[in-house]
Amino acid sequence: MKGMISLIADASHNGGNSKVNFNINTESWNGREVSQLPWFNKIATFVEAILEKWEIDLGVEIDGELISGMMLNLIPEHLLPLSYALAYVHMARELSGFLKEPIFFDGRFRLTDESNDELADSVKMIEGNYLDLNTITFPIIGRCVVDGPDIGSLIGRQYEFDSYEAVERKQIEIFGQRLQLPPIRRVVKNGAMELFSCEEGQGVVRIHHRPGISVFSRYVIDNN
Repeated sequence: MKGMISLIADASHNGGNSKVNFNINTESWNGREVSQLPWFNKIATFVEAILEKWEIDLGVEIDGELISGMMLNLIPEHLLPLSYALAYVHMARELSGFLKEPIFFDGRFRLTDESNDELADSVKMIEGNYLDLNTITFPIIGRCVVDGPDIGSLIGRQYEFDSYEAVERKQIEIFGQRLQLPPIRRVVKNGAMELFSCEEGQGVVRIHHRPGISVFSRYVIDNN
């Protein structure tokens, strides 16, 4: 793999434990599109196998003749950070293909739980997904157009509704690169709405939780 994977084994020939130094170097990926990273699928598959505690059957050959062989067990916990990063790259590849926008790998990017969750949510919205209500802070703030007499008298009152839709626009940062996402349609069903304020026909509403509420999100795709 052109030096991306290195494995040094200090073999014991008396049946004792062998000292193994294993490393995956991703420096050659820097600056390349995530969709074109060399050996990505093989490395991701290999790391997944180690995490599932597969054994490595290592053989050293010279001119086709087996000189030494051993079975190795790498410590899965040591590869967890790399597995986490590879999963992030996999999601970046998926979103890049969907947006038809290049995303470039940067090994200096500091991956956090927040950035990982944000990318995961963005990828889920390609097919559409119901949001986990435990991750939502109620009330949800929204906007709507309001018109009619005595609008002020409705402020502060809650009204149950069957369906409420809103379109949101947002950006996402991946490897330090900011991308504009397609418009996101949020559909809230079986909630309670409260008109919080109203000015010049533009209302700010609060959507409160009630039994049976659901929130579905999906990108608005222009097929033209």
